[in-house]
Amino acid sequence: MTDNAPPDFKPSPHPFDLAAADLQPSHQPRPPLRSTSPARLGPLPPGRPIAAVDFDAVLHAYTRWDGPEAVGLPIPRVEEGLLALRQAGYRVFIHSTRPRVPIKAWLDRYDLGEYVERITDRKPPAQVFFDDRAMWVPPNTTAGLLSAVEAFMDPDDPFNQIRRQQRGVNDGN
Repeated sequence: MTDNAPPDFKPSPHPFDLAAADLQPSHQPRPPLRSTSPARLGPLPPGRPIAAVDFDAVLHAYTRWDGPEAVGLPIPRVEEGLLALRQAGYRVFIHSTRPRVPIKAWLDRYDLGEYVERITDRKPPAQVFFDDRAMWVPPNTTAGLLSAVEAFMDPDDPFNQIRRQQRGVNDGN
C-alpha cells in the first residue's frame, strides 16, 4: 500500500494469487473434483514425449512444508492442464521430493491419477518441465546460465518481485 493511498484502499490481488482457504493443507479427505469419472485415457506408447510436472505449488496449493501428508486442494484448472498435456500426446510424470505414496493418494482423491503415468523423485528425461521454482536458461548459448542468473538476481524484474513476495523473501528492498 502506498503512503498517499486512501484509508479504505485495498490493492488488487495478483492474478495468480489463491484465496487463503485454497492454501490450507488438507488433512481430511476432500470430495473429488467431478461427480462422475470420465472414460479412462489409457497409456501412451513409450516413445511419446514426457512432460515433467512438479507437485508442490503446481498441482496443489502449497505455502510451506508441513510434512509429506500435508497437501492442499488442487489449484484451479489443474485437471484441464493435465488433460491438455495428455491430449497433445505427452506422457505426464510427476516429479517431487515428496514420497510417492502421499502424491498417489492425493491424485486418486481428486480423480487426477488417470492423467499421470509415473511419480518420481528423479529428474525424468522430459521434453518440458513445469515447475514453480525454475528459471529458463537459453540453450547452447555462451552466456546462457549467466544471463539466467542475472535475471534471477535482478530485484527490479517484475517476475522476481512477485516470486519473492510469494516466497516471503526479503531481498533488502
